[in-house]
Amino acid sequence: MCWLLAICANILIQMSLLQAASAEDSAPVAISFHALRNVPISASIDTICCQTTAFQFPDELTTTIRTHYGESSLWLKLEDVGDAGLIQLGPVLDDVTLYSRSGELMPWNEVHTGDQIANSRKLFPSPFMTLPLDEGIDRDQIYVRIVQPAVVTISATAWQLPAFMEMQNRDQVLKTFLSGFIFAIIIYNIVISFVVRDATFIFNALCIFSLLFLSLYLSGYGTLYIWGG
Repeated sequence: MCWLLAICANILIQMSLLQAASAEDSAPVAISFHALRNVPISASIDTICCQTTAFQFPDELTTTIRTHYGESSLWLKLEDVGDAGLIQLGPVLDDVTLYSRSGELMPWNEVHTGDQIANSRKLFPSPFMTLPLDEGIDRDQIYVRIVQPAVVTISATAWQLPAFMEMQNRDQVLKTFLSGFIFAIIIYNIVISFVVRDATFIFNALCIFSLLFLSLYLSGYGTLYIWGG
């Protein structure tokens, strides 16, 4: 039954995302980027942006990159951002910082997000890895630093803010309904366990709760509403 619920939830989520992106003029667009690997965490944006001898971005462009286990930090130089109002990275990552500025002589602005970042430090709290962009920034000088010791495949997507908010609202309504339904099943199993005095229902409740916890983590809602700080 747990797997059936998970399959149904995945289908509903995919339908919701497709509906939110149905308008062709506001659909999300995959972003290409140059990737610089194995950079010490102590490296600053000033040493990364200026193409020093120590850090040179490769010429090839990609739309996805897979991290290495235990990698120190990964830097991306985003290309073809266009007039997007927001960048979304996927999947849920530990520590992400976006650097942008309005000109070469201007200071760098920082935007933080990630599973290990407190909500109070996030400019745009969201269950997704969101990085809002100011209108006046130099669109050719946008960098992202990622600290992610686990192995994941990273992609970047450009959104118009209204389309993103519509997608997020749909997703939140759907996830709230599904989480409430699963929580009701957990309570039902606990009550039945006490009524019939059979510990099997308690183990069943624990199994369902572990799936719910994993879903909250992978979706980003746990970080935003429960343990984000």
